[in-house]
Formats: sequence, structure tokens, C-alpha cells
Amino acid sequence: MKALIYGNLTIDKNITESGNYTGPGGSAYFASQTLTNFHYPNIIISPYGQDFQKKFIDKLNIYPTHHTGKTTLIFHNEIKNNKRFQKIEGLKYSQNIPLAQIPDKIFSGVNLIMLCSILDNLPLENIKLLRSKVSAQCLFVFIAQGLFRKIGKDNEIILSDGHHLTKYLPLVDIISLSDEDTPDASQKASRWSRGGPLVIITKDSQGCVLFENGKEKKFPAYIPSKIIDSTGAGDIFAASFAYAKLKSKSNIYAARIGNSTASLSLSQRPIHLQFTHSDVVRQIGH
Repeated sequence: MKALIYGNLTIDKNITESGNYTGPGGSAYFASQTLTNFHYPNIIISPYGQDFQKKFIDKLNIYPTHHTGKTTLIFHNEIKNNKRFQKIEGLKYSQNIPLAQIPDKIFSGVNLIMLCSILDNLPLENIKLLRSKVSAQCLFVFIAQGLFRKIGKDNEIILSDGHHLTKYLPLVDIISLSDEDTPDASQKASRWSRGGPLVIITKDSQGCVLFENGKEKKFPAYIPSKIIDSTGAGDIFAASFAYAKLKSKSNIYAARIGNSTASLSLSQRPIHLQFTHSDVVRQIGH
């Protein structure tokens, strides 16, 4: 069994709680690191450029095995007063890998697909085609933040209403969002979950809320003693939730694992996540 992670690797230029640094990023990168730390095989399907450092490529299982352009999509992230401000570079190199180019053997044994949208560049047809290439039991998890982003005239990221998310609901099993991605996130999540997928809203220090058939259940956060870097915490939560859901079939257990993993990630820089599955389980007391 393995996971297929479809989305964009990025180069992140970060100004965070602990200072400034540049390194690999994007939901796809953070999801892959998390699953790898849990010893769950995974492959990333993503474009990337000549500037994506070989030392990071060598630690990832990526398709294509060679760069697809001159540069990688670059995100400038700045955290001020617990709020994130973003700008991008290299948009023309961000087009997702056409599914027709992916060898069928890559889909063999896939039981988890992580759809990692950091921009609004994931067509419905791509998800439908992915569905056709894996078994009906494959779990589809959509990190949907990209659907709520548009690009301003100075390449800054601006929140959009994400109204077209409703078209994706029949195609996925789980949707994960932050309450910072869209106003009134909880009200929308309750509505989307009625007859649709499980919807998760992460709420920073308040943990997460699961919405299933319009009913909500809250799970408190595990508060770290020190926050070094919050970059990627929501993506790390989603990947660990998906892993635990596959293993346990329990939303309750998966939410606790997700909160625990996200908490541990806050005390380290996400370029090199050091937690293990044992660390995560130990924190929740199981």
C-alpha cells in the first residue's frame, strides 16, 4: 500500500516565528515528510525546477525524476502577529503534471491520494481521472486551501470565496481546511458535509473540528511548550489524519493523531521534521 501525493512542490522563502530561511515547501512536501516519518510509502507527482536542491530531491520519491522547468514555484511567506502573508514567483512553472504522462505502474497499490492544492490549479477532470486509475476503496483527501486563493496584481495571495468547492464534494472523501482559509469556515463546513465528505477545519491553538453529515465534533489541540515554526502545520495535520484514518478507521483517533502530529511539528522547522509515529502516539497517551 502507498500514497500518491498530487500537487505542487515549492521553494519557500520564510519569515517565521524563529527567523528567516529558505527551503522546500508546499503541501505536497509536508504531506510526504509526514507519511515518510510514519514509514508509509509515498510518491509525489509535482513539477519542479532546476533550483530545487538535489539534497532534498534525493530524500523524496518524486515523479518526474527530472526537473520540469527552469525554476520551481516560489512562495514568500511572512508571519506577523499570527497571520500569514504570501506572495509568489514562477507561476508559469506551476502547472500540474498531466495525468496522461504518468505511467500506470505508479498507481499500482495506491490506497491513499492526497490532493495538495496550494493554488487554484486542480481541475475537476484531474480528480475524476485519478479516481479511474485506483480502486474504489482508495481514500481521497483534499487539502483544499488553493481553491480559496487568487493572485493579485503584485503576485500577492488574496483570499477568494472558493464557491466552486461544491463541485469537488462528490469526488473526495475528506476535505481539510484552516479557519483562516475562508470566512465562516465552520458554517460552510457543516453545509458541505451534509450528504458529502467528512470536512475538517483546523483552528490553530484550538485544535480541530470535524463535520460529518452536518454534525460537529471538537478536538482540543496539544499545546507545545515552544513554537519555532508554524509553516505547514495544517498540511502535516491532514497527512497524519489520513494515515491514522486508514490504519484505525476511526475519525476520533485520527483527529487526535492529527492534532498531536501538528503540535510536534510546531517545535521544529518543517524542512526536516524529526518526529516519529511513536512520539505522536506517546503524546496522546495511547
